[in-house]
Amino acid sequence: MTAINIWLSANPLAPAILLGALLATVGWIYTARRARSLARRQHTFNALLGASFNTQYQDALNAVRPHTRDGIFPDLNADENAELKTHVGFLLNHYEFLSAGIRIGDISEQLLKDSERGTIIRLFETAEPFITAVRDSRKRSSTFEHIEWLYERWHEDPPSWWQIALEFCAGRPFYHRAYSWWVAGAFIVIALAAVIYGFH
Repeated sequence: MTAINIWLSANPLAPAILLGALLATVGWIYTARRARSLARRQHTFNALLGASFNTQYQDALNAVRPHTRDGIFPDLNADENAELKTHVGFLLNHYEFLSAGIRIGDISEQLLKDSERGTIIRLFETAEPFITAVRDSRKRSSTFEHIEWLYERWHEDPPSWWQIALEFCAGRPFYHRAYSWWVAGAFIVIALAAVIYGFH
């Protein structure tokens, strides 16, 4: 601390310069985050608007909706349900893409949640046996992993307040819950180091 005091006493304008640099940095960070947030919302809006005018999406949604209301699909491997199977696959792929976009921070989670939450949750719950069968046939457990992650996040295991705070700082949701523990640990270590350094 004495080195800092000596430097400050030798440079009387140093606090003003440091404060100006700090404010400029904060302003730059805020502007960059705001621009990214607006771009994310615009991208989400374009994706949702494009889907609403997509006849294939609307046909798939209309074909699947009665079954998601009942909570069960007929045997999708039966020949008479081949068209329904195609519609279910189309919707799962569509929402898998949007879920991946949320997970990497390119799609606005709140905007999609406000407009599509019920549809995504009902679709995943109803199609879960189909998803399991697809994973088994492809021998890939990662098939439709993003929509499953979103379902768990919105329905079964929502993030805690501190995870939401950390995700706000990161600018996107954490890929896995374990990452939030690592980031929280890093923040605690940095805070402790700052406190310990401050007392010396």
